[in-house]
Amino acid sequence: MLKWIELFQHWDITVFFWINHGWSHPWLNPFFNFLSDLKDWYIPIAATIILLLWKGGPRGRFLVLALILAVTLADQSENHIKHWVNRKRPCVALAQVNTPEGVDTSPSFPSGHASNISAVMLVLGLTDRKRWWVYSIWALAVGASRIYLGVHYPSDVLAGYCLGLFMGWWAWLIAENLKKRWLQHHLQKN
Repeated sequence: MLKWIELFQHWDITVFFWINHGWSHPWLNPFFNFLSDLKDWYIPIAATIILLLWKGGPRGRFLVLALILAVTLADQSENHIKHWVNRKRPCVALAQVNTPEGVDTSPSFPSGHASNISAVMLVLGLTDRKRWWVYSIWALAVGASRIYLGVHYPSDVLAGYCLGLFMGWWAWLIAENLKKRWLQHHLQKN
């Protein structure tokens, strides 16, 4: 069993440095930082939510509900696990890590960005099944950005994806159930 753990840790660090050093280039730094910096996304996210609430009808409102539930469930779960596991980030635990945007000293496992983006992308993919692949690429790019920026191991990102997909699925089921109940109530009313 110990051999498997050592093999996994070796893989985790090897893949980490392959992305963190192997992909490192000054013109990629702003791109990966843009993918990871939530402040860059506040206005587009707020505008989309307002548009869905205003013009999306019941379907848009239930999509907003599912997205809020997905992010809340993923984020809160990830935060509790992160402080329970208390794994040091690679930029703290390893030497010679490229950190284009600085060092983060908070716990590492699982990745909050990966859990939140995978929860959101699952809900969007279930809502808009024709574009599921676009949402998947976006989630993969955000996860890669966390490794590239030196703040997460690949296993942090993979665990974040798994957690986010699970929480996104739960959020979707809850919102769909509420939507069906709401539709039944309004159809019986008319």
